[in-house]
Amino acid sequence: MYLHDNVKTFEFVLQGELTGNAVQSLEHAWITATSILHGKEVLVEVSALTAADAEGMELLYRMTGSGARRSE
Repeated sequence: MYLHDNVKTFEFVLQGELTGNAVQSLEHAWITATSILHGKEVLVEVSALTAADAEGMELLYRMTGSGARRSE
């Protein structure tokens, strides 16, 4: 996972597998980031994900449900 913080956006760039500890790491980073974003748009880049377990998919759904959108 890489994080890109710009003036207007904050982007999570996900790579590899979103399973197990990676899900927990992303959730902690997301919680921390959203507490300090002050109106920035949250983007999630998933094109380099190779797999995601049920918890990883659920986290992505929660992120998008709270306003994050897929990066293009």
